[in-house]
Amino acid sequence: MNPITDSDLHEYISQEMSLVGLYRLIVVGLLLGILITGVMIALQTQKRHQTYQELTHLRQQLANMQVEQSRLLIEQQTFSATPQVARRAVGELGMYYPTKKEHINQKQLDEFGNPNNTGVSYE
Repeated sequence: MNPITDSDLHEYISQEMSLVGLYRLIVVGLLLGILITGVMIALQTQKRHQTYQELTHLRQQLANMQVEQSRLLIEQQTFSATPQVARRAVGELGMYYPTKKEHINQKQLDEFGNPNNTGVSYE
């Protein structure tokens, strides 16, 4: 049998110590990876919450704008109503309501041979 010398024992212990150091390094690396992954997940979750809040805000703005558009369409239809058309006809086109003297009786039109005789009197 070969007796174990102090140098062999020292070499064996140093190899064991280097393996323990390697294991410690691996464990520290894994713990660091877990920590970094946790921080990244927290940051992504925060970003997702902010994005969702922004989406909710934009949806609310869209709903408000749709209500405003509906209100403006109703207002536009109101402006194109008959009184508005009459005012614009008088103001922009120079049209006017005929006076009593300028009224033409339907009977007079029939006497002149009105081709568009509808039988409606505009008096």
